[in-house]
Amino acid sequence: MDLACDGMQNIPSNDPRALRCDIVVGTRPEAIKLAPVVKALRERGDDFRVRIVTSGQHGEICNSALAAFGLTPDSALDIRPISGSLTDSASDVLRAFGRRFTDSRPDLILVQGDTTTAMAAALAGFYAQIPVAHVEAGLRSGDLANPFPEEANRQIIDAVSTILLPPTPQAQANLLQVGFTAERCPVTGNTVVDALQLLCATHAPVLDGSGVEETELDGRRLILLTTHRRESWGGDLEAICSAIHEIVQRRANVIVALPVHPNPNVQRPVRQLLGGHPRIKLLPPLNYIPFLALMRRAYLILTDSGGVQEEAPSLGVPVLVLRKTTERPEAAEAGLARIIGTDRNAIVEHVEELLEDEQAYRQMATAINPYGDGLASERIVEVLRNWRAGRPLLAEERSFSRRLRLTTTPQDSQKRLPTVAKDIGLFSDAKRMSRAVWPHAASATTKPIVP
Repeated sequence: MDLACDGMQNIPSNDPRALRCDIVVGTRPEAIKLAPVVKALRERGDDFRVRIVTSGQHGEICNSALAAFGLTPDSALDIRPISGSLTDSASDVLRAFGRRFTDSRPDLILVQGDTTTAMAAALAGFYAQIPVAHVEAGLRSGDLANPFPEEANRQIIDAVSTILLPPTPQAQANLLQVGFTAERCPVTGNTVVDALQLLCATHAPVLDGSGVEETELDGRRLILLTTHRRESWGGDLEAICSAIHEIVQRRANVIVALPVHPNPNVQRPVRQLLGGHPRIKLLPPLNYIPFLALMRRAYLILTDSGGVQEEAPSLGVPVLVLRKTTERPEAAEAGLARIIGTDRNAIVEHVEELLEDEQAYRQMATAINPYGDGLASERIVEVLRNWRAGRPLLAEERSFSRRLRLTTTPQDSQKRLPTVAKDIGLFSDAKRMSRAVWPHAASATTKPIVP
């Protein structure tokens, strides 16, 4: 399906006042990835008037993530707490954004990613004929069922957006594949790298508030696990838990930290299969700074989260992705991640290899980060200023590019994802993120504090 639509595309604002920009945030990942953009736009106060609008999708945990960057919401949707079916949630948020945009008429609506909040805000903006900018456009898994419903959400947002901001050359290639022009979708890099640089420069990786004590890491390797995706509920989640239990039983020098998602479909099997073990820490949902500390201190991360797939490589921590497919293939192609699925035996095999094989581990821990260089927010500001002035959005030499090998379709990309160490290659022409990548000693449990 060709998702490149015209309509109101590429219509610059001629208003001489500061551009009134509503930045929509509903979940913690959105808050983390948009916080650097908010700060960069507000530093150009003469050009932009920015309002953070929250939907309540993640409630207080979203506000806490904003607070980590010194930000607070400017307004919130007046709706009941988001819960129930996807249909109920999406319709409630769509109606609320529709009312807001009809009344406030911002010059631009900026959304990020693939959440219900982002999709509803983008669609409401489109209906109100207000331009939409999509941060992290163009990610594709090639399978509408994985991730669900995010893969469809992202395609809908791209289709109705005026400005598309793909984070990587691969994401841009996905947009070009369905008919968007390169001029409409400049490559910015991923704002999560900007966010990590900001936070790692100001917060040491101490474990306060993480639920893990320093003494528990003495002589042990920390494995951080996150799993919550609805595609994994049931047998897949049980297989993940079974694999983790076996690994901890085999390895006395391993401790596992698992922040448990509050959904009963996650809580029930996790607590039944993993509860009570002294080296499996079942934690409540964490604020972002303690969670970041766990990521920085981890020897290995296992996750089905899209955001953690980007954060772990940016921190130099090998990551095993507990999904059958991903819309973020760059880390796997660069050797920083492996897409291993949810099979119990496969999980145990990959974890055991990285615990035993120092060379395989080092390849993953020191490969090149393909997601960004810390300048994504700066590029986004430049794009918005150029768009308003009617200029080309971003000069090619300003785009983020690591000259990565591109694929023609998401399906082709999936076929090449490495799953064993011998398939892993490095991109020697790229430069690692300067402040947030550290080497791992084979027995180390701590990392240098970032200056």
